[in-house]
Amino acid sequence: MSVSPAVSVSLSVSVSVSTIVRASFTLFFEDNRFDTSLGTFASSPYRESQCHARASLREPRRAWPSAWHKAFAGTGVKQTYPTPPRSYLLSLELVRSLVPAIKLIARHDGSLAKQLTRALSSVPLNVAEAGGRVGGDRTHLLRIAYGSLREVNACLDTACAFGWLDALPVPTLRDELGALLYSSAR
Repeated sequence: MSVSPAVSVSLSVSVSVSTIVRASFTLFFEDNRFDTSLGTFASSPYRESQCHARASLREPRRAWPSAWHKAFAGTGVKQTYPTPPRSYLLSLELVRSLVPAIKLIARHDGSLAKQLTRALSSVPLNVAEAGGRVGGDRTHLLRIAYGSLREVNACLDTACAFGWLDALPVPTLRDELGALLYSSAR
């Protein structure tokens, strides 16, 4: 008989604790204006006035919708980034222009084509990641992108040396991107 009251007390305590936690959780989200439709906290008027004051001092942001933006289209989520740097746009153009050369190299040497593909995809990825970093970390990622571009050039030179390519594709684009990355990574 002495065991059952202890069990009933502990059960009532656990129920009351979960009720308190649930109530405090609800009050937390109500007090902080949690927007359940977006899954984020609504910003305060004071913070909005600070953001508007700072926004007038800097260059306006240009909308650059991301791939993530399409997935949430129509849900009220607005996802934009500042205009991408010229090196990023050039690296994507280089990827597009080297696809036929990669397919031609793959007919003769699949491992060289895979290495060229990995090095080529590394350039825009590292440039994009460097865009979100500052200081030495940013410089390091731009140096990696420049090294990957040099590896792309070496793969293309090797394919030309074997006679699989008649001429080096898009030399001006590769040179311009190399100059941009080299000057940015200094």
